[in-house]
Amino acid sequence: MRIQRRIAGKSYLSLAGVLCLVITLAQSATAQLPVTSLSTLTPNGAKQGTEVELTVGGADQETLTQLIFSHPGITTVQKTNPQGEFDTGPVPVNNVFTVTINAEVPPGIYDARVIGQYGVSNPRSFHVGSLEELRDPGNNHTIETATELAVNTTVTGVTDAAKQDHYKLELKLGQRVVADVLAQRIDSKLNATLVLYNAEGRELANNTDSIGRDALLDFTAPSDGSYYVAIYDFVYAGGGESFYRLSVHDRPHVDFISPAVLKAGVANKVTVYGRNLPGGKPAENAAVAGVGLEQLELDVNAPA
Repeated sequence: MRIQRRIAGKSYLSLAGVLCLVITLAQSATAQLPVTSLSTLTPNGAKQGTEVELTVGGADQETLTQLIFSHPGITTVQKTNPQGEFDTGPVPVNNVFTVTINAEVPPGIYDARVIGQYGVSNPRSFHVGSLEELRDPGNNHTIETATELAVNTTVTGVTDAAKQDHYKLELKLGQRVVADVLAQRIDSKLNATLVLYNAEGRELANNTDSIGRDALLDFTAPSDGSYYVAIYDFVYAGGGESFYRLSVHDRPHVDFISPAVLKAGVANKVTVYGRNLPGGKPAENAAVAGVGLEQLELDVNAPA
């Protein structure tokens, strides 16, 4: 683009040239400004009615002052160290907060953001669950070193490259359990894969990409005994941003509902399809990954 004109032997910038120069300078200045970012929450979830110490990670997190959630029932207080000789008060720990989850907060995924010297960060997902909680110890990479995991527990962990995390289950004959991984749904880079082994180490089932890139296993124990669930990345990647929340339970799991739209202000008849449904019956012609679903008829009153 020609941005100069000669008038009476002198050079002048055209209006288009001036605008182009101003925009370029503004973009350069903006690109250099730091912006608070949030990449990890450790842990990235907790049970209703509990309190956890949470560490945040990310870039440009100088002088953080707040951690806020999208639900008012999730409150935080920044952790502090005792006042030193030359301090005017307790010293805030920049990236650590105590998070309290009210017992009335519904299970689900909520947004978290941090606020600091360089503004409000991007959101990251935090999962509120209803099951007991366990933390991955980080040394359970073989069946022999598997971590004991009681049914109806959620475990928070991080996968290591080229390794599997193993969890040991004790199941009863005919007990139907669902192993459900939250990873992509809570902003993880993990492409989760689940494998189920018997006590002899023989593979019984596996799954990947069941809900988006998140895995789900549905298994009915053929006998009393020990079983092992292993989780890893599909291409064996790992690291701090390959985190997961693995829930293993024998509670109801809903796959879908028909119809998916209700008429407001009246009673609606709906059919729920899923697993371990109380009073559910085998569903005809309804299966996911070759596993048959149950169905349950319900009357639902939709609010006006």
